[in-house]
Amino acid sequence: MFLKSPSGKSELTALLMFCFVACAFACITNAQKTDVADANVAAELKKAKPPAIKSFEIGKSVKGIPIRLHLFGERGPIVLIFGGIHGDEPESQYVSLCLIDYLLANEDLYANRRIAVIPTANPDGIVQNTRFNARHVDCNRNFPASNWEKKIRIDKFYGGPEPASEPETRAIISAVDALKPKLVIAVHVAIKDTVPFCIDPDSPDASKIAEVMSKHNGYPVIEDMGYATPGSFGTWSGKDRGITTVTLELRDFQPWPELWLTHRDALLAAIEYVKPPKDTTGAK
Repeated sequence: MFLKSPSGKSELTALLMFCFVACAFACITNAQKTDVADANVAAELKKAKPPAIKSFEIGKSVKGIPIRLHLFGERGPIVLIFGGIHGDEPESQYVSLCLIDYLLANEDLYANRRIAVIPTANPDGIVQNTRFNARHVDCNRNFPASNWEKKIRIDKFYGGPEPASEPETRAIISAVDALKPKLVIAVHVAIKDTVPFCIDPDSPDASKIAEVMSKHNGYPVIEDMGYATPGSFGTWSGKDRGITTVTLELRDFQPWPELWLTHRDALLAAIEYVKPPKDTTGAK
């Protein structure tokens, strides 16, 4: 149902390989840019199994593209997973879309819990293939965290003129406020030579979940990334609000289908770690 990324073999000459990869990437990018993927998702989920599966528009981007949340399940604790907050990290969107596909085929995962997925938190950035939104703001530095900092606009991590100034940021905040999730997983892509691929627990109680995920994807658990992240979602959600929050930094330059296979069981283990209360299972 959703976009899968092709991969070529290295037996071709360097020139042909370059052309192949360039064409493949162009096809992938154009397919995403048509409707930023989420419009197709919402249409398909309407045909699924309402009311157990629903899609909501939680806001719009600067350029007016809907930001959608897809909710699986009718009762129990909520796990929120989102990707695509940085537009130049489309792999995070891809993994989120693959998770939706998997959930459609595995209803038992949300029989007594709810799973919310926001595949594209920054649609304008995905369309433009830029870290920022359409106002040149890094949305993952725009949350009203206790450590938000005002920086000059040309800064690589410019967090906006004030906290929560951006509609994309406010959409995620509204989702968290409405859902009150027991666990949030923010999916990113590691920046080569800057950010290591890893699992980063953003709250003290997230370390155990990070370790569980690590057993399935082999990623190291790194609690201190070694640099400041003022105004980040992890700080706002995990440290300031005390919500169990994990940041998953995907390995860069790994073929997309391999990324999903690498992280599928880790994400499922994290979801299943959030146990429903007894009263949602019928137990006394």
